[in-house]
Amino acid sequence: MGTPLSTSHLAALTGLSLGAVGDHLRVLLDAGMVAKRRSGREVRYWHTPRGAVLAAGEPVPTDVRVDEVRPD
Repeated sequence: MGTPLSTSHLAALTGLSLGAVGDHLRVLLDAGMVAKRRSGREVRYWHTPRGAVLAAGEPVPTDVRVDEVRPD
């Protein structure tokens, strides 16, 4: 998830329902693995630095903060 994606786009890509995608995103948000930002009528999601490292299957360096956000 290198490019910020909306819930509906993620649902279309994965074949999951909007509700299922929303449930997964809530867990990932709570764990600090993704961040979100409103863009017009949509909310877009992307990996945090920690989420990107974990998605790549690598150990998380101790200097990667959960609260880092993507710049505008």
